[in-house]
Amino acid sequence: MEQNDCRFQVETVPSKELMKEAYGAIMWHSWRAWVYVAAIALGLGLAGYHIYDANIWSMRGHGDAWKDNMIMIVYCLLIAAYLLVRLFTAPGLSARKFMRRLEAVHGDISTLRITYFFDDDRMHSQSSSGQKIETAYDQIISVHETAHGIVMRRKENLFEALDKSAIEGGTLEGFKTFLQEKMPNAKFHLKRDA
Repeated sequence: MEQNDCRFQVETVPSKELMKEAYGAIMWHSWRAWVYVAAIALGLGLAGYHIYDANIWSMRGHGDAWKDNMIMIVYCLLIAAYLLVRLFTAPGLSARKFMRRLEAVHGDISTLRITYFFDDDRMHSQSSSGQKIETAYDQIISVHETAHGIVMRRKENLFEALDKSAIEGGTLEGFKTFLQEKMPNAKFHLKRDA
C-alpha cells in the first residue's frame, strides 16, 4: 500500500473520537448550526417576552395572567432546551452512527486502516479492506483542523478525517502549507501555531 510519487502520506485508524471532532468542526462551520442557535435564541426570547407580559398584566390587577402565560413560557423553554441538547450532542451521535456504518461495510473495524496519499494533483485513499478512492483537490471545499485531526470536506457534503499525528513526508505545518497550495479555492479553518 505504498505509493512512491506521493508527497505526503497519512495512515488513519478511524475512531469515534476523531469522527466526533470532525462532525463538530463541520457542523459549526455550517448554516445548520446557526439555524439551531437562532431557534434557541427565539425560544428564550419568547419565554422572556411571556414572563414580561405576565408581570405587566399582574401589576394591572389581572391575577390569572401568570397562569395564561405559563404554558407558553414552559413550551418556549422546553423547545429551547431540546434544541440546545440536540446541538451539542449531534457530533457524538453522528460519530457513533458513522462507526456503525463503517462496521457494516468493513466488518471488524478494530484492524481497519485508511491510508491517504497526496500527490501533485489529487488525494488517493486506500483502506486495509481494499477500498480505493481518488479525489481531485478541486473537489475539496473546506479544510478544518481539530485537536487530533485534519478534516477535508468534499463538494458532495462528504468528508475525510485524517489523524494529524500520523503524517509522513514532512511536518504538520508543511502538510497544511501543501494543502493550502493545492487547494487555493478551499476555505481553511486551521489552528495557529502556539
